[in-house]
Amino acid sequence: MNDERAMPFELKKAIAANFEATVKFASLSDSQLSDLISGASQIRSQAEMDDYVIRSLLA
Repeated sequence: MNDERAMPFELKKAIAANFEATVKFASLSDSQLSDLISGASQIRSQAEMDDYVIRSLLA
């Protein structure tokens, strides 16, 4: 979709996915790695929810 309204969500989603991939290869302790991946997953989930709400309001 080439809609400008979708761009912020797609950007957030890409940043979260990139962050998750980067964190997986970082040399951190298991608990630190788990916390960072969990945080990135929460960011992605929130971005998806934001997108759903925005699309519902615009429909």
